[in-house]
Amino acid sequence: MTARIVFRITVVALLVYLAVTQKCPASGRSESSIFGWMLRGHVYDTLLAELPFTCVFKCREDNRCQSFNWVISLLTCEFNNRTKEARPEDFIPNPERSYYPRDLKRVPLGSIQELPAETCDEIKRSEGHAISRKYWFSTLKSGTSVMAYCNMKTNDIDECSVSPSVCDINANCSNTRGSYYCTCKAGYTGDGKTCQVTDECSASPSVCDINTNCSNTRGSYYCTCKTGFTGDGKNCQDIDECSASPSVCDINANCSNTRGSYYCTCKPGFTGDGKKCQEMAVSWRRVTFKMAANNEITAIRRILPTECNSYIDLDEPGRYWSNNSGSVICDNYDPKFVNNKWYRFVGGAGRMMASYCIPKSTCSTHRSSWINGDHPTSLYTTLTTTVCMHWGSDCCERSYPVGITQCDGYYVYKLQKPTSCHESYCDVDECTAGTHDCHTSATCTNTKGSFACSCNPG
Repeated sequence: MTARIVFRITVVALLVYLAVTQKCPASGRSESSIFGWMLRGHVYDTLLAELPFTCVFKCREDNRCQSFNWVISLLTCEFNNRTKEARPEDFIPNPERSYYPRDLKRVPLGSIQELPAETCDEIKRSEGHAISRKYWFSTLKSGTSVMAYCNMKTNDIDECSVSPSVCDINANCSNTRGSYYCTCKAGYTGDGKTCQVTDECSASPSVCDINTNCSNTRGSYYCTCKTGFTGDGKNCQDIDECSASPSVCDINANCSNTRGSYYCTCKPGFTGDGKKCQEMAVSWRRVTFKMAANNEITAIRRILPTECNSYIDLDEPGRYWSNNSGSVICDNYDPKFVNNKWYRFVGGAGRMMASYCIPKSTCSTHRSSWINGDHPTSLYTTLTTTVCMHWGSDCCERSYPVGITQCDGYYVYKLQKPTSCHESYCDVDECTAGTHDCHTSATCTNTKGSFACSCNPG
């Protein structure tokens, strides 16, 4: 009985509603309620109501409401955010429901953020006609509605008109019919949706000259010549410091230019670091000897430089340039190495350091050392130059200052404690290097840590 009463009331209400709305204009066309039909899949809210009139008034208050389904058996209205014109494929028969379009002041689809469209074509079907302009769409960015330009002639959404952009801030957006694509701007890499700064300084081969420092910036980079070089960063030439005026060395020193640097050595008869040279003061000491017959003989003995009497021996055979003992030498860990102490190569370690670039990973270490300059040629003279460490393709990948004194038949070196491992001070093959003192009519034979001279036949 109750269901029959409800049905009768519903039919009466429906007839009254039909009489009022069957010619109500909406977007230039007549619309009316349709019994036994419904719009599926677009319900955004529901309401319990004894009569459909309640649903009509509620729909008028909500800008999202485009239509509603009246569920007769449940006395419930289902509010839709689409019309059957917008989604004809979702308008289906249903004996338990009636379909009602919004009768007054329906908000056009896509005109407000609360009522976004999915396509341009959907807007045209919903409104009967539409002009090309910006509309609200829900399909361009996940979870939010954004405005984009819609070309109603081609039914194409211009995704590139969206703000904020659908592409990365460092990308260019290109619209195509039915889609779009993003490309990262110059100086950036990525898929266009995400772009990162390109690190040009990590490129191989290098974008800068080998004698420059590369500095990466956002979207670009710049090159600056290293200390000791000049140029625009893409091309850097060595600065010849020895040609500078006034001289970079003492007036009593010789200047030797090197790649990216230089060194100064005091001239014979002078001592110092090359930047400052003083005339050597030869010290003599009067010594009196008593003979067996109580006769006294007085002689004069020259006093040797302190470093020729006070030095630390380097006697490890592994320091010899061609020796690889199996255990890696690292002078950075050796407690006997202290900055500015004097050292002498003895025994199996050899007699002197090389004055030319010796191969890396020799003399039982990784960075092999050599003197980037000459040894003193006068007895008891001292000069200052540079020790180079060979690593990779750079014969002087790292360097330290060194003082060298020629003592009577040997050299002593004022060395610095290396700053990292594995680095070692190495000895040289004197026969190959030409640093031996054999006669011109003799043959030099290299021995472990030294050399031997033998006269040629005849």
